[in-house]
Amino acid sequence: MADEDALEAVLEGLADAEDSEKEGLFKCMMLLAVNARNNARFHSGQQERGQFSAVSALEMKAAQIQVLVQEEMDLLHQVRGCLKNNSSRLIQNLTRF
Repeated sequence: MADEDALEAVLEGLADAEDSEKEGLFKCMMLLAVNARNNARFHSGQQERGQFSAVSALEMKAAQIQVLVQEEMDLLHQVRGCLKNNSSRLIQNLTRF
């Protein structure tokens, strides 16, 4: 009789554990469903925001590159001017002798 009572108590405990496990799984599934619904609902807004951020970042990078290219061009013009002046002076000095 005591063995039957103990077995019944164990079976009831297992049934309760299964019920709470099922309930936890159901809650988890519902949370996933709510998240999926919200993601589907607001995905286009997130995508547009992400695309805007990407375009904005690319525009800033393009502006930075443009500034760098202009600085390099200015430097090249300065170097070209110096080389031209130096070569003229060199030719003048060589023709003196």
